Amino acid sequence: MPDPKRSLTELEMRGDFIRRHIGSDQQQIAEMLEFLGLDFLEALVDKAVPASLLSDEPLDLPPPMLRDRDVALSPTARGQGHRARSSDDSAGKAA
Repeated sequence: MPDPKRSLTELEMRGDFIRRHIGSDQQQIAEMLEFLGLDFLEALVDKAVPASLLSDEPLDLPPPMLRDRDVALSPTARGQGHRARSSDDSAGKAA
């Protein structure tokens, strides 16, 4: 009888997650495009996305937020009980 207890690594399915979320490599993209009879990814977008959703105009986005502003807008700063954690904050834990 197989052991019903599996390791955390097995349960996380890390290999499958990485395979699904990292994206295609250049060879896989080339094979896909060849199969579809296309020369480049933009041609795939042109075929897959309705023209009414495409625009040649740049997006009107606000400027990027600075780190200090990100922290100021964190849930803790707004009184919602979660502490913002930066990548260099090894002690950052939920409040």
